[in-house]
Amino acid sequence: MKTIEQSPPVPIADDSLPEVPARPRRLRRIPLPRLHLTSSERRLMLVVIDLLVLNLALMVALVISYGYRFSWATLFEAPVYFVLLTLLWLVWGSFFDCYDLPATAKASQSAWNSGRAALLTALVYLAIPFYTPHFPASRASAYLFVTLATMSLAAWRVLYATVFSQPTFQQRLLIVGAGESGSELARALVNVPSSGNPHAGTGYQVIGFVDDDEAKVGTDVEGVPVLGDRTVLRDLVAENEIDTLVLAITHTPGIHPTLFQNLLDCQEQGIHLEPMTSFYERLTGRVPVEHAGRNLHVILPLQDSPMHRIFLALKRLVDLIAAVLGLLLLALVAPLVALANLLWARGPLFYRQSRVGRNGQPFDLVKF
Repeated sequence: MKTIEQSPPVPIADDSLPEVPARPRRLRRIPLPRLHLTSSERRLMLVVIDLLVLNLALMVALVISYGYRFSWATLFEAPVYFVLLTLLWLVWGSFFDCYDLPATAKASQSAWNSGRAALLTALVYLAIPFYTPHFPASRASAYLFVTLATMSLAAWRVLYATVFSQPTFQQRLLIVGAGESGSELARALVNVPSSGNPHAGTGYQVIGFVDDDEAKVGTDVEGVPVLGDRTVLRDLVAENEIDTLVLAITHTPGIHPTLFQNLLDCQEQGIHLEPMTSFYERLTGRVPVEHAGRNLHVILPLQDSPMHRIFLALKRLVDLIAAVLGLLLLALVAPLVALANLLWARGPLFYRQSRVGRNGQPFDLVKF
């Protein structure tokens, strides 16, 4: 008896059923470490690495030109070489605003500012006798030191502007209150040169606002979205991985009990809380008196202690000593400042500003 092989049944196409597309294979992502830097941490990092780069450039020049050893022994043999270079950089770095965080976020501007500061630091350094190596005895060694100092520092600043503006290194910020105080803070954070992320230079990435005004929820204030009200604060903090909550509410005694409890819960979870007034002062260097409300401690030093008068006397003594040392250093760098002013910003070398001093007494401040 012959057996008949049966072919497998052919499925009948059903046009009524939609075709399910194949799911793309998800790539496994390697989680990156989070190193959210605050503004003060960024400035400290810039100062430390700037000084490290400059002193390494000096060390390399000493090794190549004079046969010094590349070791700690060289540092201990001639510490004055490195201390003087450090002091000169702090002067010129401040003069060219090398630690203005918004400017450091733009690679070209940061490299230009730091390169000029490094160039003048190296030139002034070479012009000081007895306390620096005798680079002028060898023109090639002097060129080597100036080139290493200028190019290495500019390259480091380009690296900083490129790498440390990434979200991995930024503090994620949520502003509580989208009124005048919150709007002013958002404007201060957004006022950064174009560098990919508008908040990159400050070290803070503004995620959004929280406000109880239903008309504002879902809208944008100064380009920042209002994400919800007080009832969803903890959810927003968890969903957006918030690091810092800034309380931009002028009249803090009027805070709603629910919002107050949610803020306490967030603090217990490790979220940093800070009032808008102190955050704004640290960010811009100015006290926002118009947003201080009735909190006099923001404007007036109300604290008192038995050591207060002693502290004031010691502070005055330190101020006088620092002023004398500053004048001595100024006498060395003033001619080169005049030369830099002539080359890059022609005009009067000095100008006067009227300031208000102690007890409301006006005085004239003479500046470059």
